[in-house]
Amino acid sequence: MATVMGERLYTLAEVASRFQVHEQTVRRWVREGRIKAYRAGHQLRFTEGDLAAFISPNVAPESEADHAVA
Repeated sequence: MATVMGERLYTLAEVASRFQVHEQTVRRWVREGRIKAYRAGHQLRFTEGDLAAFISPNVAPESEADHAVA
């Protein structure tokens, strides 16, 4: 298991699986600057912190209306 500054590094395949998307989708997110990645040669690597930063602005907050009883 590779680490950088004490954080585990995830592969492109692991990130795609974690978010249940195709690897090309993760590559597009990197290209668009939506998620930070590190290059190890021709391979992409992602830290846990960068994945957490990606998730936080992309999680829709739950509203009271979502839980209202009709």
